[in-house]
Amino acid sequence: ALRHAAQARAACFVASSQPGLTPHASARSLARTLSLMSTAPEFTTAHCNACSGSRNHFVLHRVRSDWNDSDGDPVGHETYETLRCAGCDSVKLRYTTTASWHGELDETYFPPKALRRRPHWFDELVSKGDGDTDSAADLLNEIYVGIQNGLRRSPMLAARALFEQVMQGKVGDKGTFRSNVEALEQAGFVSKIQRDRLLAVLEAGHAAMHRDFVPELDNLIAVLDIAEHLVESLYVHDRKVSRLASVVPPRPRR
Repeated sequence: ALRHAAQARAACFVASSQPGLTPHASARSLARTLSLMSTAPEFTTAHCNACSGSRNHFVLHRVRSDWNDSDGDPVGHETYETLRCAGCDSVKLRYTTTASWHGELDETYFPPKALRRRPHWFDELVSKGDGDTDSAADLLNEIYVGIQNGLRRSPMLAARALFEQVMQGKVGDKGTFRSNVEALEQAGFVSKIQRDRLLAVLEAGHAAMHRDFVPELDNLIAVLDIAEHLVESLYVHDRKVSRLASVVPPRPRR
C-alpha cells in the first residue's frame, strides 16, 4: 500500500513539474521507470539536453564515496548517479563532488551538457542523403560536439572546413580562401556583409591552426551562429523555396 501511494504521489509530481507533459505521458514515463526500481522512486533536479534545461529526474542508482583526511575526519565526497528524465525518458550519468576546502558543488554530466539544441532543420539536412549536404551536416555536427565537450580549437577548425566545403560545392575551388569567398558573393549566394563575416571566421580558423589562437566560448558561439545561417540558407531554404514555387499558381494570362 505504501508503495502504491508513493507511485501515485510520483505520478502527480511528474505531471505537475514537467512543462508540456501530458498525464498519459507521465504515466508511461513513470511505469517504465518503476519497472527498474524495487523501492519508492526518488527524484532530483538535473539538466536534460533533450528538454533543454533543468528538469525533474528519477534517480535510478546512486553510489557515494566519502573522503577523509589523515585523522579520519570527513573532508568531502563524490557521488555517481544514473538519472532518467521524468519528461523525455533520456538517461544520463551525473558526477558531483564537494570538498570542505572550497565548499562548492562541482557537477559533471555524461554526456556533457549541450550548449543548445541543434536547429529543427538539422535532421532534414541529414536525411537528404547527397554528398554536399552530408558533408555539411557532418562538419556542423562536429562543431556542436566540440563545443559540448569543452573543446576550443577543434570547433573553429571544423567551421573552417565547413565553409571551405560549402564554397567549393557551390562555386568550385578558386585557389585561395579569399577567392572562393569572393566567388560565392559574385554568384549571389552571400551578401557583401556575409562575405566579410566569412573572411573573419576563416582568418580565425587559420589562426587556430597556425598561430596558437584559442578562441573563447563567445567566439565559438558567433562562429556557430554564422555556420548555421550559411548552411540553412544554402541547403535548407533552397529546397523549401523550390517546393513553394512548385505549388504557387501561375499568374493568369491577360
